[in-house]
Amino acid sequence: MTNRRYPGVSPFTRDQGNIFFGRDNDIDKLHKLISLRKQVLLYSKSGIGKSSLLNAGVIAKLTDKFIAIQIRFFSFDENNFQTPVRSIILSFREAIGDFEDLEDTIIDKYAPPEYIDNSLWCQFKKYQLNHPPKGKEKGKDFILIFDQFEELFSYPQEQVTEFKDQLYALTRVDVPDSFMEMIQGKKGVEENPQYDALFDSLNIKSVYAVRSDRLNFLNHLTDRITDIQKVYYELNPLDEKQAGMAIINPAGQEGEQFETPPFEYEKEAVDRILNALTDEEKKTIETTQLQIVCQTIEDIAASKKPDSSGKIVITVADLPDFKDIFLRFYEDSVKKTDQPDEARIFIENHLIRNNQRISLDENICLDFVSQETLSILVNTHLLRAEQNNVGGKSYELSHDTLLEPIIEVKKERIAREEREAEKKRREEELKHIKEQQAKKLRRNRNIFITVTAIGIGLTIGCYIWKDSQVKAKKLEIQEIQLENQALEKKRAEQAAFIARQ
Repeated sequence: MTNRRYPGVSPFTRDQGNIFFGRDNDIDKLHKLISLRKQVLLYSKSGIGKSSLLNAGVIAKLTDKFIAIQIRFFSFDENNFQTPVRSIILSFREAIGDFEDLEDTIIDKYAPPEYIDNSLWCQFKKYQLNHPPKGKEKGKDFILIFDQFEELFSYPQEQVTEFKDQLYALTRVDVPDSFMEMIQGKKGVEENPQYDALFDSLNIKSVYAVRSDRLNFLNHLTDRITDIQKVYYELNPLDEKQAGMAIINPAGQEGEQFETPPFEYEKEAVDRILNALTDEEKKTIETTQLQIVCQTIEDIAASKKPDSSGKIVITVADLPDFKDIFLRFYEDSVKKTDQPDEARIFIENHLIRNNQRISLDENICLDFVSQETLSILVNTHLLRAEQNNVGGKSYELSHDTLLEPIIEVKKERIAREEREAEKKRREEELKHIKEQQAKKLRRNRNIFITVTAIGIGLTIGCYIWKDSQVKAKKLEIQEIQLENQALEKKRAEQAAFIARQ
């Protein structure tokens, strides 16, 4: 399987320590703190690299002395019936690998199976009883590493309560009261060879990685884990020296496991990248932004031919337009939501004002997009959520490098909408003109038909009238002829009468 030299927006994994650079000082400090203290709180802003620091840096240094159990709760899903406690149990069993093969212990003798199956203390203690130290050799202790621990607080309150109660029993007491009640007064329990071992400390350490804007959520646990915020380590953004190492060193690593051959950077090219990514106010660089850019450059290196010395060297001329990189990142992030059009308008119209990124209270944001969309945009590192001074959260674009491409996209969107509106206006106007023409044509046709009908009617009327006049004249002539014939007949009869006289 081949790997990328730069993971992009995804955190570094445990097997990517060979390409994880720039955090040596943080790795050493955090490792020492974990070694000295029972629990440590690791916090930073989103996108700074907490998960990568743990996965690719710290855990590798812990595994010599500890069995590291990495735990992710993920956000609550009502269709997923896996509780936080169950997630820890499954992660624990995956880490040790042979839980089903463990021999029965004093726990199995006195506790019912459903109790054992759902108890953190029973799970860990059963493993310890199966792996007692031999002579001077001490067995490995456990370390629970809770990555993105803030996800715990998305679960129903009863599951959060169960988590803190069981974690307290696992890390703060020798034997839970509930189990002591099960064995209390049982015959022969104290003679059991494993009885004393029940009270041996499990020596479990804990590391909680939390986003800084969610630190206040930890207050929900302090009734049980009172000192959860006492020992802490803040992870800061990369400075320019650290960022330079994170850019240059992965490119030069040898190995067939990489998708691309080794390549180098021209100094001017590195400077150009650093200048583009630097927060001018704080002179720091966010890990996610750097990885997005470097992954694109890795694609460019893959298609570039070696120079005369046989090396592949990235020069200033090879660098992509940073606007295009972040524009693609912006578009990809928005498309991951269920309401991409609403998300675009929300970001372009409300999170950018006067060509500057602004921060909006969560309640205002929810007028434009859903909580799920906000969560997705934060998880892709397009947006950042911060605690505000009124006890809530505010959202803003994660970096100034996103401003220019998003502003240009907005201009293009507005221009496109104006063109579409103008096209629609012209289509409506043309439609109106055609309707008026059709209406006029219908009116003219009706007039023509009416006039024609009148003309035909008059013609027919004239014909009928003339015909009637001719017929009347003929009748009149016939009547005169008849009258003349009658008169002639009468005269003839009178002449005949006179002649007879």
